[in-house]
Amino acid sequence: MKNRNMIFTVVLFALASLVPLPRVQAETPAQDGGYPGGNAVTSTDVAGPTLPLLTPNKSVFSYNLAPGANSGAISVPPNLPVLVMGVCTTFNYRGVGQATLLHIPANFIEWVGLESTAGAGITQGYSGAAGTHIVYLDYSHQVDIEVNSPDTIRVHNASSATRTGNVTLIW
Repeated sequence: MKNRNMIFTVVLFALASLVPLPRVQAETPAQDGGYPGGNAVTSTDVAGPTLPLLTPNKSVFSYNLAPGANSGAISVPPNLPVLVMGVCTTFNYRGVGQATLLHIPANFIEWVGLESTAGAGITQGYSGAAGTHIVYLDYSHQVDIEVNSPDTIRVHNASSATRTGNVTLIW
């Protein structure tokens, strides 16, 4: 009896594996690219319609800052998610940090990101006040990106020696 049940179970699983599964298909958007309810196409699968892959915008700024110095103002594109990545390339003080920014024109810059090594942690906040810390770029947490104005950021060197590196914005 036990063998008969086992054979029956094996045959049942074999037959079940022959039953085709329904194919999942992407919903076809309206001519304007929107779905019902005002939703827009945001992604696609391999079988669905293709969306153009756009090249992101990118700006790279180098810095070579004396002790206590600030870089020039760096404009942040408004009302878009902007990835800011920075590095300090000074020997023995190297590091990296990054944050995603949101610039609300004439009001503030909002951010969330990850500080550089040696005590790395999540950084987050919002401010329009000059000098507000956003993210550290070096190992010793003395070089940082900070708010310059409600519309711009800058790199600040709080160390007692010159620091070099670069900052990249992608949006």
